This record gives sequence, structure tokens and C-alpha cells, in this order.
Amino acid sequence: MQRYCRRLGLQLQRLRGHAIGDTTVQGLALRSLIEGVWYFWRVSDLPRERDEIVATLAELVVIHIGRNVDSACVADTGELES
Repeated sequence: MQRYCRRLGLQLQRLRGHAIGDTTVQGLALRSLIEGVWYFWRVSDLPRERDEIVATLAELVVIHIGRNVDSACVADTGELES
């Protein structure tokens, strides 16, 4: 788990272009955010479509790395384009 979180944090840092703290903690925070949103959406039976949840999470990731959210970077499926 620690290795995965560190790798995720390193990728966030690479995309951002600079460090803002411990990369493992950043990866853990992002993973926890995604997992928490997904869990509570499913458990609470929130009346939202999967695509809306994925698109919102994708926008939060883009904001976290310090880039402006642009309709060109989020595909119709709600997933970030490479």
C-alpha cells in the first residue's frame, strides 16, 4: 500500500511540476478521497450516475495538480484523457 501511494504521489508531483510535501502522503490522500467518495456513493445509494461521480473525481484531481479544468481534458466518459 505504501509503495502504491508513493508512486501515485510521485505522479501527482510530476504532473504538477514541483513538490508540495511528502509524496506518499499525497498519494494516500488522493487514494482515500477516491475510495471514500466511491464507498459513500454506493452505501448511501446517492441518486447520481457513475459517470457524474467519475467526472467530479477527475475534476478534483485536475484541480489538485494545479491545472485549470478544461472541457478538453475530461472526456465524455468522465475520465481524464492522456
